[in-house]
Amino acid sequence: DAKAFRSLAIVHEKMGDTQAWSGNIPAGVQSTRTSLSIFQSLANADTTNRRAVRSVAISHVKLGDLLGNPDFPNMGESAEAMENYEASLGILRHLSALDSSDGATRRYLGLVYERIGTIQHLQGNLIGARESFRKSLEKRAAFSTDNPTDVDARRDYGIAFEKIGDMNYASKESGQALENYRKAAAVFKQLATDDPHNASALITMANIHVKVGDVMADRTLPKSVNPVGAQREYREALEIMKKLAAIDTSNAKMREGIEAVTEKMRSVSLSSKP
Repeated sequence: DAKAFRSLAIVHEKMGDTQAWSGNIPAGVQSTRTSLSIFQSLANADTTNRRAVRSVAISHVKLGDLLGNPDFPNMGESAEAMENYEASLGILRHLSALDSSDGATRRYLGLVYERIGTIQHLQGNLIGARESFRKSLEKRAAFSTDNPTDVDARRDYGIAFEKIGDMNYASKESGQALENYRKAAAVFKQLATDDPHNASALITMANIHVKVGDVMADRTLPKSVNPVGAQREYREALEIMKKLAAIDTSNAKMREGIEAVTEKMRSVSLSSKP
């Protein structure tokens, strides 16, 4: 019963997410491997079922995230994470060759290029990361343009700018970093305006304010140093974080974020004194 096995794979996938975010990363990885194995069996049983094949690609991304992506709870296995992302990319390229208009395939192509760029950045391959993030932005910009009311597509588009901003900052390109962070912030600000209850958009916008503040506070980047501007960005982030913390009082990670940004503000204030 393919439908029953697909449901079982989804359950294992969701278990993996919950286990990893709850702190039991090895169990999360094992559940995700089980999910991938079931999805792979379903795809092998019917190679013409594009949905089943795409599920394998998505499952490889999920596994890669938990193995070594620094944006997720992970095992620190960046090489194995890359193997899974590259496996996903190969499958998605194959599906795109069969039907380049398929929305899910287009979205996940943009996502997997971002994931590959993240690992390349982590491994110090800045040239490769820059190219992967460029491809991600290209895919996501086109998909967002074709789907202007799709919240996920718009969110992905904003993330693409954020990732390129990270790349610019790592390469000491402060002007380009600020430009791309601001483009990302504009996307998430609009998402939050459209839906004031979109917590994901709000926290991402707060994080981007922090990144802009970090660039302005970084004294190794003399052209962009702006203590007053950095304080302003940190205050914007704090305002958002405190509102979210008031809604979800049990969110320990949010409280940690508030403490971290408060410390950044203090450090900038002290460093700006003669």
